[in-house]
Amino acid sequence: MVARMSSSAQTLVSIALRVRSPTAIAAVLVQPASSRQPDLSIATVAAADDGAGGVNVSWTTQNAGAATQTAQATWVDGVFLSADSQLDRNADALLGNVPHNGGAAAGSGYSQSQTFALPNGAEGPLTLFVAADN
Repeated sequence: MVARMSSSAQTLVSIALRVRSPTAIAAVLVQPASSRQPDLSIATVAAADDGAGGVNVSWTTQNAGAATQTAQATWVDGVFLSADSQLDRNADALLGNVPHNGGAAAGSGYSQSQTFALPNGAEGPLTLFVAADN
């Protein structure tokens, strides 16, 4: 399972707040809402041979970060087939991209499923990867 996650550093801002005593100052670290990012990850994946040269793939994506913004309400999840246990988007076979519409609220998730044709000559032990927000 693979997920594309936010790699931007979170910015913390120090703000001085006055407390009851006029001489006491407390420093509080605050993370501005604008710096919080969605954090999509693949929670579960299941795959089964469809009996016709393809594979049925189902997966659940979770958002452990902030809600997606309106401008981020649509993306695709990619499903890849690899001859090894490492995802290489440049070398592994992209079985397909499945669109997701509607964003993802903080702490929520969504499920997708799709049947994909296997590439000609696909045999032996293969690894299936699902990449959120491919």
